[in-house]
Formats: sequence, C-alpha cells, structure tokens
Amino acid sequence: MIVYKVVDKKSRYGSNAAIYMKINNLDQNQFKKQIEGWRISNYFPKYKKDEIVKYVKRSPGIMCFENPNKAKQFIMKENIDDVTEIIKVKGIDMIYDGNRRFDIVRCVGSKPFDIYTMPNLSVRYITFKEVEVLE
Repeated sequence: MIVYKVVDKKSRYGSNAAIYMKINNLDQNQFKKQIEGWRISNYFPKYKKDEIVKYVKRSPGIMCFENPNKAKQFIMKENIDDVTEIIKVKGIDMIYDGNRRFDIVRCVGSKPFDIYTMPNLSVRYITFKEVEVLE
C-alpha cells in the first residue's frame, strides 16, 4: 500500500524527532547524542531511500498518512512545515487502518493550552510494522 510519511528534511528522522528537535532547538547530531545516551535510538530510525524500516515491537507502529493532504494537515497542525517534508513509502503489514484518530495535544513548554479553547487537532493516521522508503 502506497502511503505518505512525514520526515525531517535534513536528517530523515521521523516526525517525532523533527518535533522534538524543533522544540528543543537541536541539530541532528545533538539529537543523536541524546537518544543514544538514553538508549532509545531504535525508536528513531532514519528513512533513507530504498531501505526498509521496521517498527519497534510493542510500539504503535510507523505512523503514515493515506494521502499527502493528510500528511500536510499534520505538518501544519504541528507547526513543523519549515523542517519537514512528505515522502512516499510502501506500507507493509498494517497495524492500524486509519479508523482511529491521533489526538495531538499542543503544549507551550510544559503547560497545555486551555483544552476548551483549543481547535480540533485530530488527524487520521495509519501505522505499519514496516515501510519501504520509495523516495
């Protein structure tokens, strides 16, 4: 199944890494040192063309979007349009089919926005056990 993945433009890490690096003003080398020090680098693969990336067991899977418009919606809601790009991947062995919703909780520092005044920030997603990176 052809789907779309949001990745950091420079490093090709996934969207979680892109969000974290942007919020904490880290470059990819600083980020790599942190995740290696915390021994969680297997949760942050790079999405390189022609490679197959596998999910970490007992994780929700590799988050993708069924079309570029949904990926763009996620990018805009997370305010990461300046540091990310959308790539085409082939999803292998689906975990979640997109009928669930990914609720994005927006925070400023560690204090969440007033939940009653927040706009709806839900974006549909699909997850897979593996993806083959096509671009």
